[in-house]
Amino acid sequence: MRQSVSRRRFGGLSVERVIYEWSAGQPLEDIDADLTFKLVAGHHPVRARCWNPDGKAEAVGRLILTPPNGIAKGYGTEDESGIRSTVFHLDGALIERALRQSDMPVRLADLEIDLDVRDTNIESVLLRLASEVEGEGLGSEMLVEALVQMLIVDLARHVASGREALSVSGGLKASQIKHIEDFLDSFEIGLPTPAEVASECGMSPTHLRRLFKRATGESLQNYLKAKRISRARALLADEDIPLKVVSYRLGFNHCSAFSFAFQQATGETPGQYRRRRAMGLTEASLLDAAAFAAIDMGRC
Repeated sequence: MRQSVSRRRFGGLSVERVIYEWSAGQPLEDIDADLTFKLVAGHHPVRARCWNPDGKAEAVGRLILTPPNGIAKGYGTEDESGIRSTVFHLDGALIERALRQSDMPVRLADLEIDLDVRDTNIESVLLRLASEVEGEGLGSEMLVEALVQMLIVDLARHVASGREALSVSGGLKASQIKHIEDFLDSFEIGLPTPAEVASECGMSPTHLRRLFKRATGESLQNYLKAKRISRARALLADEDIPLKVVSYRLGFNHCSAFSFAFQQATGETPGQYRRRRAMGLTEASLLDAAAFAAIDMGRC
């Protein structure tokens, strides 16, 4: 549920304060006729996931962009009693006119839903706009007009940078992929989430996911899963490391959770993997009851 608390307008911009509430599992849908930026107050994670343009559920960030009549659909992951957000409504005609007059290589039709806009320039302009619209100080009208123009430029740059990255090496540069690999290798305990990888790369999860898939042919999520399994196998190869330590170093809170995840991915438990290696077998199916009794590689 979305409840509007206040709304003030300056020219082609209006700033609305809203409160969202939902229950865990509740279907969510948010739509505005204008182009909007939704800036969530505070820094706690939004307890919801929304469907991205590719139809996959994705975590919601602190700043969301929706084009005119863009529908953000998703569901609540936990009960939310009152999440406060500032919604910036911008006149689409004003934006399109400004883009054309400035000969920007971006048009209103190029904009699409971005569930996690990571752009400090855009966020800082929005915060200044909210202050000026609600404060109405000396020269606020003139300043708001200038800030809106600045916002349009920053938005165009944000979209253009994503488009430029898509045209380079089919997506990410080799140096960018190497940077991601080095970032993952820097984690001694567990692995980062896709959102953390995106933050390290200075882009939104949506942009990184698309660039990574175009450059490598696989999804970032599957790449991280494969990385974790590869690391698990390497740790399990050292029989002196207890399974509970392997589980901890892979970022699992419980050994049973690690065992389940490893079996789902490989078809055998961590203990079976170690027994098979100890016996020099290449296939888990060759293990029998006697083999399990003969060699104790720990339990998980």
